[in-house]
Amino acid sequence: MTDDVQATLQRELRRSQPDYIVYVPKSVDGSTFDTGNEHFLVTDAPDGAMMAVWTQSTREGAGDHRIMFSRSEDEGVTWAAPTRLVGPRWPGDGKIASWGYPLVSKSGRIYVVWNQYQGPVDISNQFTGTMDCVYSDDLGRSWSTPATIPMKRSPHDHWDPEVPSNWIVWQAPARDLRGRWFVGFTRWISMAVRRVPRTQKTWTAESVVEFMRYENLDDDPAPEQIEISWFAWGDRALRVPHNDDPLLSVAQEPSIVRLPD
Repeated sequence: MTDDVQATLQRELRRSQPDYIVYVPKSVDGSTFDTGNEHFLVTDAPDGAMMAVWTQSTREGAGDHRIMFSRSEDEGVTWAAPTRLVGPRWPGDGKIASWGYPLVSKSGRIYVVWNQYQGPVDISNQFTGTMDCVYSDDLGRSWSTPATIPMKRSPHDHWDPEVPSNWIVWQAPARDLRGRWFVGFTRWISMAVRRVPRTQKTWTAESVVEFMRYENLDDDPAPEQIEISWFAWGDRALRVPHNDDPLLSVAQEPSIVRLPD
């Protein structure tokens, strides 16, 4: 990092006055492939520390999305240098991995799940993908080999089973009243079965909101054996009518809140 870049970054930190600093990019022009840091989720680690999972890239859509992991043992004041769990180091280094989120079993196993681009593109390479996963049994010091969690095919998916679903989870899952991990997600309707929008304005890709519940995560299953129940699925998905085309749904990135009662 040159003195000019360091000075620019320090000036920006002074200007924005962040409460916490987890990661500072090594450049301001994307030359170090780490200037995009988003979908940033912080949760409690099994040992009481804090852990962060996020998607890093040169910038969103640059072709190098990767999943990062870091820990803080002083309530977020300082953070360990992040670990790249999966995904390319720069554009052209491999298939992108996007929008990771953490799940922790009662034994302390940490799962990190994400959308894994496999090659076919329906909506976008950062949405069309399998649900892949790694896990750690030692608080994030080492990780398993990535593996795929089975996803139920939806009537909103492409008719070709070789084309994965179009989906992302935006917020960290929460435990329901029976202790099972529950989360909402965006599902984009496949180009093969979607309603063609009457307008070509932005935000007209047909999308709906659904929910999933991880049933057996506290049994520490291998990723291939994780069981998921699906809610608001298919024709029961939550829809929001587009202002210019009411039969078109544009509903994305839900978050959930468990009420006191």
